[in-house]
Amino acid sequence: MRTRFLLVALVALTLVVLDQWTKLLAVEGLTPGLLAPPDYVMPFSEKVLRFYTKVEHPCRGVPKRDCPEKFFVGKFWSFEYHENPGAAWSFGAGTNPRLRVPFFVSVSVLAIGFIIYYLKKARPDQRRVVAGLVLVLGGALGNLIDRARMGYVIDFIVWYIDVWFVDTYRWPTFNVADSAITSGVVLLILDSLLERKLPAKDEALVAKPD
Repeated sequence: MRTRFLLVALVALTLVVLDQWTKLLAVEGLTPGLLAPPDYVMPFSEKVLRFYTKVEHPCRGVPKRDCPEKFFVGKFWSFEYHENPGAAWSFGAGTNPRLRVPFFVSVSVLAIGFIIYYLKKARPDQRRVVAGLVLVLGGALGNLIDRARMGYVIDFIVWYIDVWFVDTYRWPTFNVADSAITSGVVLLILDSLLERKLPAKDEALVAKPD
């Protein structure tokens, strides 16, 4: 049990660090938020300190050219700095910040509590469940840090999808934490579907005459 707890904590912490590091890179590479004076190479420790103490709304009030969209893979995948004050697909983004921020932080904390509870209840053989819950946990913690600190979540990954070769759909901007949460949910759904099929197969074997 202790080994599993340490492994879960390590994976979740790794996801949080990866999420926060990529958000720092997004601010550094896509905004003037961590812009250093000429001829000055900012140490990484100073970047981290500034990221967590001074960077807030780095694209507000600046020209678009200072917060550009940078394409990574053709016209399909790009990076562009965005701030999401709401939930998925910016749900609730227009709500009063005095209500929105405490609400989303509280919901995130409760969700994390439930995830930890179900991780403790999971059986050792439920590997897909544990993996899915750990992915959701790491992603939830990463986005919670943003919400609690700034009142919004940093998004920067943009995908463009061709719809039947007629039009191009821009997928809602997301981040590493969102990717972890989505992957975790997919694993949990997959496990649920597979678990339903197993009893049906067992019953069929029992009912089959010799």
